[in-house]
Amino acid sequence: MLNCRSELESALNLSVLNDHWVPGGLILGNVLHVLVIYSAPMTKLFHPEPIPLTECSLIGAVASLVQWAEEIRTLLARRHIRHHLNPASP
Repeated sequence: MLNCRSELESALNLSVLNDHWVPGGLILGNVLHVLVIYSAPMTKLFHPEPIPLTECSLIGAVASLVQWAEEIRTLLARRHIRHHLNPASP
């Protein structure tokens, strides 16, 4: 969700915190995932397989590749636009 906020602006700036619903929703979603996987009443209801923390870290790192790829694309797009607006600049 955060990686598609703008075509030319980074998603890593703190302006996302201006809308309290976005970080609140992200936090709530993660808390609910943890509860479903690791709390006894929820595991009885959903029957998930617990994931070791080392694998959670690996999953997070791989999932973040989408964000980093989009940040690189955004950076290149900004440079491309800047170059076409002012060809004399580097």
